[in-house]
Amino acid sequence: MKSFWYSFWSPRAALGTWECHAPWWESGFDLRSPLSGEQEERVNIVGTIQAENEREVWRFVRACFGRVPEGFQARFCEERPDGWEPFTARFPRAGWMHWPIQADAALALRARPPVRS
Repeated sequence: MKSFWYSFWSPRAALGTWECHAPWWESGFDLRSPLSGEQEERVNIVGTIQAENEREVWRFVRACFGRVPEGFQARFCEERPDGWEPFTARFPRAGWMHWPIQADAALALRARPPVRS
């Protein structure tokens, strides 16, 4: 099992459906104007999970939403070295964070089961 560091953009309003028990943090935000012309706030999320490969990481991230929101945009997914710890002064450990944790174990902690699409 490998550790991965990932990042994505999501509409802030969609974070109400995001349920993830592996470490993650809000890393930034921006305002964007979709075709409707109304501004929408997007939030940048960074997080970590243990998985076999990048495909499994993105399956996990999408499942944490239940339903992937319109406007979801994957940014990057990087494999980290053995023994890597995600916690730093910028990204501190919170009491609810489970680490190390594999993707399937993290999904099993969800109160709402993921929607299979």
